[in-house]
Amino acid sequence: MWWCGLVLRALAAPVLPEPPVSHLCLRKLAKLGRLHERHQDHQVHCQEKGSVPTTSYTLEFLQTGEGYTFEYLLETLDDSSHKKFFNVPKLGGTKYDILPYSIRVLLEAAVRNCDGFLMKKEDIMNILDWKTKQSNVEVPFFPARVVLQDFTGIPAMVDFAAMREAVKSLGGDPKKVHPACPTDLTVDHSLQIDFSKWYCNTYMCGKSPWLTGRVGGIETEAVMLGLPVTLTLPEVVGCELTGSSNTFVTSIDIVLGITKHLRQVGVAGKFVEFFGSGVSQLSIVDRTTIANMCPEYGAILSFFPVDNVTLRHLEHTGFDKTKLESMEKYLKAVKLFRNDETSSEPEYSQVIQINLNSIVASVSGPKRPQDRVAITDMKSDFQACLNEKVGFKGFQVAAEKQSDTVSIHYDGSEYKLSHGSVVIAAVISCTNNCNPSVMLAAGLLAKKAVETGLRVKPYIRTSLSPGSGMVTHYLSSSGVLPYLSKLGFDIVGYGCSTCVGNTAPLSEAVLSAVKQGDLVTCGVLSGNKNFEGRLCDCVRANYLASPPLVVAYAIAGTVNIDFQTEPLAGTDSTGKEIYLHDIWPSREEVHQIEEEHVVSSMFRALKEKVEMGNKRWNSLEAPESVLFPWDMKSTYIRCPSFFDKLTKEPSILQPIENAHVLLYLGDSVTTDHISPAGSIARSSAAAKYLTNRGLTPREFNSYGARRGNDAVMTRGTFANIKLFNKFIGKPAPKTIHFPSGQTLDVFEAAELYQKEDMMSSEDSQQSHALTKPTFTEAQASALVESVFGFKVSKIRPLPSYDNQNFHVHVSRTTDTTDDPAEYVLKISNTESSQTPDLIEMQNHVILFLRAAGFPTGSVCRTKGGNTISLMSIDNGSEIKSYLVRLLTYLPGRPIAQVAVSHQQLYEIGRLAAQLDKTLEEFRHPKLNLLHRENFIWNLKNIPLLEKYMGALSQNRNREIVEQVIQLFKEKVMTKLSHFRECINHGDLNDHNILVDSSEPASGDAMYQVSGILDFDDMSYGYYVFEVAITIMYMMIESTNPIQVGGHVLAGFESVIPLTAVERSALFLLVCSRFSQSLVMAEYSCQLYPENREYLMVTAKTGWKHLQQMFDMGQKAVEEIWFETAKSYESGISM
Repeated sequence: MWWCGLVLRALAAPVLPEPPVSHLCLRKLAKLGRLHERHQDHQVHCQEKGSVPTTSYTLEFLQTGEGYTFEYLLETLDDSSHKKFFNVPKLGGTKYDILPYSIRVLLEAAVRNCDGFLMKKEDIMNILDWKTKQSNVEVPFFPARVVLQDFTGIPAMVDFAAMREAVKSLGGDPKKVHPACPTDLTVDHSLQIDFSKWYCNTYMCGKSPWLTGRVGGIETEAVMLGLPVTLTLPEVVGCELTGSSNTFVTSIDIVLGITKHLRQVGVAGKFVEFFGSGVSQLSIVDRTTIANMCPEYGAILSFFPVDNVTLRHLEHTGFDKTKLESMEKYLKAVKLFRNDETSSEPEYSQVIQINLNSIVASVSGPKRPQDRVAITDMKSDFQACLNEKVGFKGFQVAAEKQSDTVSIHYDGSEYKLSHGSVVIAAVISCTNNCNPSVMLAAGLLAKKAVETGLRVKPYIRTSLSPGSGMVTHYLSSSGVLPYLSKLGFDIVGYGCSTCVGNTAPLSEAVLSAVKQGDLVTCGVLSGNKNFEGRLCDCVRANYLASPPLVVAYAIAGTVNIDFQTEPLAGTDSTGKEIYLHDIWPSREEVHQIEEEHVVSSMFRALKEKVEMGNKRWNSLEAPESVLFPWDMKSTYIRCPSFFDKLTKEPSILQPIENAHVLLYLGDSVTTDHISPAGSIARSSAAAKYLTNRGLTPREFNSYGARRGNDAVMTRGTFANIKLFNKFIGKPAPKTIHFPSGQTLDVFEAAELYQKEDMMSSEDSQQSHALTKPTFTEAQASALVESVFGFKVSKIRPLPSYDNQNFHVHVSRTTDTTDDPAEYVLKISNTESSQTPDLIEMQNHVILFLRAAGFPTGSVCRTKGGNTISLMSIDNGSEIKSYLVRLLTYLPGRPIAQVAVSHQQLYEIGRLAAQLDKTLEEFRHPKLNLLHRENFIWNLKNIPLLEKYMGALSQNRNREIVEQVIQLFKEKVMTKLSHFRECINHGDLNDHNILVDSSEPASGDAMYQVSGILDFDDMSYGYYVFEVAITIMYMMIESTNPIQVGGHVLAGFESVIPLTAVERSALFLLVCSRFSQSLVMAEYSCQLYPENREYLMVTAKTGWKHLQQMFDMGQKAVEEIWFETAKSYESGISM
């Protein structure tokens, strides 16, 4: 939550504001224990008399602290006893006169709120001594008002509602949880209206800012609870504006020009105050726009002192003349009014100069708002971006591909897309584009374009998102709205849309063309955020531009254009080419329209609407209860878990121990990387959360819209697709889990670490036994010699998740020349429950498979007489047990070459069940809570499929895998809703792909493909899972693959019959296991294309079998399997 405004009153109000402190805060602040009661009693008294609280109460309030008061500074305004103010200049004399205007405002607020406790005399004197104390002391300040933007205000409201729940659960009065500071919620985005109205009904809100600053959500909520914001007394940078702007420069150009200059100077963490002759040339709207961009250049706030331009603007908006006169007198009395002719300049920490004449029309992009490009340089700059290596500006497109075009058919016509083609054009009036002049300029440009016959290509996703109804009002009343609509810029809503990823999806024709040509297409928008991938993950170049330039680039259809020398896409009725300067509105035209339509009548009309309310809002039913009635089914508003463990007495803080590192980041990490507001990616942790609650991708909406749900937002933390985590070395919202090496979503990794820590605290000894072995090559060689009696000539490590694998070359004597010379050494940590009975069972399986002709473990016996050996090794500090196996290495030979009879299939199924039965006695400690009637699949497989889905082309195979995923979620995962995940400890078939890309594929490079079948670490009683894996592998290269399932199932069920639920899931589980293996094979081919021939030996057949199963359908396949299995009961196998 980054956007929250704190309003500091620059004028001592004739009327005392709402209660300054809440019950909840007062209970925490014992020294202020009498304040609220006094305030409440006085407020009731005023209501009874029909009057309002007066300054006499203010005096009483100020005297309730530790005795210090600035009563002697109080004076009357206009000889009116009910209008009193603190004449702060008397406090400081010449010290006050040299203070920047913004510091004077801070000083007045401090004097007015001095209570001797939260605000002390020392704090006030520090502010007065700003010249010497800046950057060296901290001071508190009490904002007079909090302004919440709805996207980020919703979480604050949710927190307050949750606090009421917490106070109620602890036996307290929830009514005492109430904003102590007047709070406004601006409604201009998509939000949860029913919740918002409950909040407004319950908490009530107020009006009117003066000097504002943006802070984070935590500070804002603290202010709402009656606490001050503590800030370091800031440096104040004086920004002197001189000169006048060029004719064709818009307000947005001035804004971006000043923003760039301030960013380059470095004003982060400082106040910026504007002065100079150029200030008077800027309208109030211009000033507001510049100040509204302060987050972009890092300033705490930007301040334009009140002057005659300000007063004229307030007069035009219908401000009460009497109040306006009082305001002017007050501001002049306390020296807060600026007059260029008579005012002496304050002393600033630093002064910078900006000549408005030096500012040229420009855009920002293609990936960051700070990278400005002059319109005159746009074409050459974009071409340079294509050439540059991938980075903040570069795309690294090969020179021979920069002229590529891809044809698309859209609405019956053919178009060509190329690098630089505009596919998204969004006119948005927010922050830097809230200035009416630039929106009117866009409308006038559209009007002239339509009148000359220009149009926007229909495939471009155009939209118009006014920041408020006022924008629609003046666009409509000025007559330009229909022309914007004719160019495709129809109103799609109010507030954040395209710039946070809330744009309608691009057409399939455009998406396909972009992917086919690997095109760098563009989005052009008049927002203030253009990070790569924010608009749409397939739009790589995004430019911020003024509204009229957005319309211009939409008409041109490309950013790869020089507006000075190249015509727009089209001609007029006479066949004359049309250039941008032909239709660009003059400043005089814009100002004339602005004067005619953005005038006091519009403000008066809008004020009337605000006071009368909105029909839809007025008719909306919302509870007025003290506690919010949470809807447990809602995926937008959710009671956060922050207070679940809250106690009346605070618990003792514990040190942070054994913390895990999630991210290793470089520069240019923004709030958008930390907490994105855009669309929710389908493969993200947040998407999985929403999918598990029955939502489809079309219903995901955006992170911004779901900020009232902490479960979505925690999963969305660091979920930006362009986050560059150095752990994984490429842009992705991922991290590496240690020590497993898994690449996971950041949230999922954090969740896994938490689970592992919990398991560690429950049973650290057993968990320790499951860690991956860490043998060196020398130790592994010694192990081979001591256990198997072979002399190792060469040994290389191989990749593995659970085990530690080595590729071993052994020396042969003349007596053993016929035996294999290469093996795979597998070393596994064992559990304390491992026994010789289990090893004997595994040996039985391996010997059977060898007799049946499968490539498997060597039959050479160990010194203990076992093919597999359980070894105990003393490493000096403890004795650990390892399961050691030496399996035959067969480069290039797949399992599929083995012919398998029905009886062998039956026996394999029986052996799988026997091994599973044996393993039941040795259940992993993590699995103690799982029960057979609920468990039917390893839930990690579907996320794995989604993660690597990109390896597949758009073909039948991909369609089938997508169907498998969807069916799996609908039919299987719904039955496992109360399990977070389940653990699989291995497959019946360990089909290793052994690749070493450090050597060429030919010659001495032996790491190609190994087909090894061994019964390794079963899944501990997950019966249907084992049957599915066994069927899948036995189907490979079978002459009659569909029949395989029935024979394996019969053998398995002769030992362990499956339940009806397990049988109903069997078809889908086989398809899912096929899909996982095949997708991973395709992904491996992308990583190691030189090994495609080997990697796809069995995959080609696997795709054929998977397609055959889907062509036949689940019912037909199951009928064959179950009838074949049933035939064994009568002793007649099919």
